[in-house]
Amino acid sequence: MKTLIITLVTLASQFGHSWTLNSQYPDQRGWAQRPLVFHVNRTNCPADLDVFLDQAVELWNSVPGSSLKVEIGSDTTNTIGQLWAGSATDVPMIACDPNFSATASVDGNSIPGVGFLRGSSLNPVTNGGLLLNVESGADANINQLSDTLVAVVVAHEIGHVLGIGHTSDKSALMYYDATAKQNLALSQDDRDAVSFLYPRDEISNLDLIGGCGAIQSLARGSGPGAPPWGGNSLGLIGGLYLAYWVFRQLRRRERLPVL
Repeated sequence: MKTLIITLVTLASQFGHSWTLNSQYPDQRGWAQRPLVFHVNRTNCPADLDVFLDQAVELWNSVPGSSLKVEIGSDTTNTIGQLWAGSATDVPMIACDPNFSATASVDGNSIPGVGFLRGSSLNPVTNGGLLLNVESGADANINQLSDTLVAVVVAHEIGHVLGIGHTSDKSALMYYDATAKQNLALSQDDRDAVSFLYPRDEISNLDLIGGCGAIQSLARGSGPGAPPWGGNSLGLIGGLYLAYWVFRQLRRRERLPVL
């Protein structure tokens, strides 16, 4: 009996002792869009693809330390050729390729999908997508794999499109061998990677600074008339001033005589 070993690949990935970036650029970051909307060309895709896409989206949106929000948007008529060449306009894009081996120049008998980024500058990422293997006769055609394995492959390759490379952590979703995963889940290594690429900006999420709505951040934004330091900084300064004022009042009370 032939044992199928599914290998997951990413273009220009780096290997290390933990998560890596999905490029050779050390300053690479994630996509700037919030939410990040994937578009799907459903030609040749399995009928139940949405099941696996929804699972992957829910998984990557579950990281509390990240600002990432992924959605599946409208379908696209952009072609696989456009996606691979970097000229697709509905990006990031997902497509199912019946000529997978030839398009991606990989072994379709062992590789079920390729997630990749395009561009000479990836800070932020502006182009990329995911090709799934539906090549007739190929051992790694996703139509021939178990539901669990397809779920892992789809989520893993979306991870590459998010900007995450491979890891040497065998418990991680982004480990290169899909057969090492028995269930669809993120490890701490995966969560650390997505939090690095899509950090949660705690200060910018605060509309009121200083507690109990005491001081509101003013002049938020960078339009005409906005201060050069930005509204969040103004609110932070106000909060610090409030804390200083309270401290001064407490010191004054300490110097009053006790009646």
